[in-house]
Amino acid sequence: MEGWSYEDEENEKETKRRRQETNEEEEEEEEEEEEEEEEEEEEEEEERLASLVTFVLQLENQRKRDGVS
Repeated sequence: MEGWSYEDEENEKETKRRRQETNEEEEEEEEEEEEEEEEEEEEEEEERLASLVTFVLQLENQRKRDGVS
């Protein structure tokens, strides 16, 4: 190419490398965010299940106290 120099080519390579690096960093950040969201959802589900179990146990105890089988 006319007017294209070795320096231009090296700059282009460096620009591509930086873009790739930035893309990889963004992908890693997105993956970390997704993992954190999944962990939060799992924790929330565990809390809901624990609340449900507690509620059922309380009902059972109440029924026993009331003499209902």
